[in-house]
Amino acid sequence: MPDSERPTLALRYGRDALEPQSTGAIVKGILHIGSMTLVYGPPKSGKSFLTTDLLVSIAAGDDHWMDHGIVQNGPVVYVTCEGHAGFWKRLQAIAIHRWASAYEFPDNFVLATGRPTLIGISAKTGAAMPQPQDVLSAVEQCGKALGAPIAVAIDTVFRSFGGGNVNSSDHMNAYIEACQRIIDRGIAVALVHHATKSTPTPAGSVSLMGAADTIIQTANGGDDGSHTWEVEAAKDDVQTEPRKFRLEVIDIGPDPDGQPANSCVVIDMDETVPRTKGRPKKVAERDLLMRLLLETLDEKGRAPNGGVPSMIARVVEVDDWRALFMLRCRPDDPDQTKRQAFRRMIVDLQGANRIGVAGHQVWPV
Repeated sequence: MPDSERPTLALRYGRDALEPQSTGAIVKGILHIGSMTLVYGPPKSGKSFLTTDLLVSIAAGDDHWMDHGIVQNGPVVYVTCEGHAGFWKRLQAIAIHRWASAYEFPDNFVLATGRPTLIGISAKTGAAMPQPQDVLSAVEQCGKALGAPIAVAIDTVFRSFGGGNVNSSDHMNAYIEACQRIIDRGIAVALVHHATKSTPTPAGSVSLMGAADTIIQTANGGDDGSHTWEVEAAKDDVQTEPRKFRLEVIDIGPDPDGQPANSCVVIDMDETVPRTKGRPKKVAERDLLMRLLLETLDEKGRAPNGGVPSMIARVVEVDDWRALFMLRCRPDDPDQTKRQAFRRMIVDLQGANRIGVAGHQVWPV
């Protein structure tokens, strides 16, 4: 049956709906076919090195990565939007560290360098439009040479945003739609992104957090020079404890100009850090509340009813947001305590300019 004739919704009747379905896992708990993984952290926290190491493991046919099982191996495309001239050193260092020879580096790893723009801005209206063609072209070229890639990493969100504004929810929604069109090819998409300077949250519109199926946070470590990564949120999997890794400098021989060259490789320290030493509970709970706001917006969002800035297209009722918080958070607390906590966090989020409130209407800023 041609794709144009396939129904949008697949129906499974009665007990058939209970039959187990594949999650499309590539790396358990981290990367899945048809989903988006967001990897974010502050500068120099190793997020790009970590994502590169992950994709090399998938391409190389490894069966695990940092205690997470690799279920599927195959071609991957790493789209690097910056540092093009020096990225070869990173891959050369991995080859020397893992195989002692560049000849063993996996053919299934495809490096795509350039500056793709995943959204376009209309000259007439200023509206943002999804524009996935740059990345889809690389996907198609990979498909002809190696077979369809199972994963694509885009490093970074900022550098692939074109002339858009990452703080605009409309622009970010167009970017997400561009990513979704890549995902719809049966691909897992990993986005490397920066954290804000003031709080350990992804920079820009919170729409990106709401769209991500899995969120991985990297952080700079302590006195031993280590870093950490953790699965901070996952729609179909569990969170993980922060896991320590370090970046080890590897000499890779002379560069094309005959000068000594080196780069870093990821070394798993096989050690976790108690979550109490990670981000403050108050910050983490506010971030969770923001994700619940986006979920409420998806399910019960409506057009605003006065008192809301003209650029805001959809809002939610505070009562609907609170109801989801009461249902999903602080299961051991009495209702009155949860309501008080909800009110305090609304004030904090409004003071931090992360939400707008007009009467009973609320929206993410």
